Amino acid sequence: MSRAVGSLSPSTTYHYRIVASNASGTTVGADRTFTTARPYRLTLAASRGTIVAGDGTTLAGTVTGPKPLRTTVILQRARSALGPFFTVRTTTSSRRGTFAFAVRPSATVYFRALANGAATPPVRVAVRWRVRLFASTTRPRRGQVVHFHGRVFPAHNGRRVMLQRLAADHRWHTIRWVRLHPLIGNRSRYSVFIRVHRDGLWRAVLRPGPRHARGFSPVLQIHLRRG
Repeated sequence: MSRAVGSLSPSTTYHYRIVASNASGTTVGADRTFTTARPYRLTLAASRGTIVAGDGTTLAGTVTGPKPLRTTVILQRARSALGPFFTVRTTTSSRRGTFAFAVRPSATVYFRALANGAATPPVRVAVRWRVRLFASTTRPRRGQVVHFHGRVFPAHNGRRVMLQRLAADHRWHTIRWVRLHPLIGNRSRYSVFIRVHRDGLWRAVLRPGPRHARGFSPVLQIHLRRG
């Protein structure tokens, strides 16, 4: 004789016994127990939660559960924390239950891991625009016109870059807005000519987009030639 039992809690010890009744009376069996399995648990974290486009990060975590932990772990991604999520990769956890995925997303994305019916909360990886800034010279004479130019990855043609200079008040001031134009290889380019009258630190900044965080170029130092 068997009977299915549902609505049991995990990691819980239950007592049971068999009771038989007929015209001769009732017989009660011995008390017996069983313990439900410990549920699988899953963790996931990014080594870097914000990266520059083209760079990578590592998503690592641990599976814990009642059985040997060399188990299949599924990595999924989505544009939103609410999904829909799509499988992008699978791996097998170590005997200690650890696992890792190296990823290189080109835009801000959410990841989650699945294993043995357990799922992690979504983990966000924000991706900044990759912005580069160059100058025709970093040692101009006072009043000389300098050609500032650069590129942005991924491409976002038509968007405007802010060319900024660090002022005496220790704040970045936007000197010129420059529009992005097409460049090969999923990149955009910009170019502008500015007459420079003082030493200073310059940078190019691209505002956040729907799937990219704000991007900053490395700082470029302009030092006027004297004499």
